[in-house]
Amino acid sequence: MTWYVLTLICLLVVTNGMFVYQLFKLVELDASIRGMRHPKFWGLLTAGGQRGEGLLLYLLTRNKAIYSMEIEEQEELENRKKRLLYLLILNIIFAIFLFSSFIVNI
Repeated sequence: MTWYVLTLICLLVVTNGMFVYQLFKLVELDASIRGMRHPKFWGLLTAGGQRGEGLLLYLLTRNKAIYSMEIEEQEELENRKKRLLYLLILNIIFAIFLFSSFIVNI
């Protein structure tokens, strides 16, 4: 393996870890806003699964009512959503570069 492949793998692992953390914090904030018990549990359950079963379970069991949020909570929720989107885009870009580097080396 060359240095750029190792660099891409490290960047992919780091951005993926940051993505999971942001997802955990987003779900924890959403669960606390909706008044659900144990918001940290829901965050861990959502971020822990590999196939997204925790996120599906959270979306099915959360309250569907609209809750009024404070301005700080709304800003934090929007910032976390933006960070998740940026990290998802970075993960896709790094994965494309990694796969293309393997294709070029073959």
